[in-house]
This record gives sequence, structure tokens and C-alpha cells, in this order.
Amino acid sequence: PMNAFMVWARQKRTMYAKSHPGLNNADISVRLGERWNAMTSTQKQPYYDQAEKIKQDHKKMHPGEWYGG
Repeated sequence: PMNAFMVWARQKRTMYAKSHPGLNNADISVRLGERWNAMTSTQKQPYYDQAEKIKQDHKKMHPGEWYGG
């Protein structure tokens, strides 16, 4: 399942790519990582909450599966 950064980045990547058309996917990932690291824990919390919900939903759908998280 996606972690908090992945939830946030999925929402921001398309918008960022449209506003920076000359960047490749790797460069966009680096920039998104920098923006994520600059965010406060309060700003990140909704994405941690979403990631936890995704994790719990995944456990319900795949009860015997272990994925290291």
C-alpha cells in the first residue's frame, strides 16, 4: 500500500508536471521530495491519515498477506 508521501505525490505529480513541462519524471520526483520534506508535520498529517486508511483497507482485502509494513 502507498505511504503518506506516495499519497501526496500522486495528487501533486500531474499538476506539477503540467506547470513544469520541461522536467522528466525523475526530476519531478526529486522536486516533489524536496517539497514534501519542507512541509510541516501538521501539513503532512492528512496524508498519513489517508495512508493508514489505505493500509487498513488493504489488510481487510488481503488478510493473510504480509508486506513488511
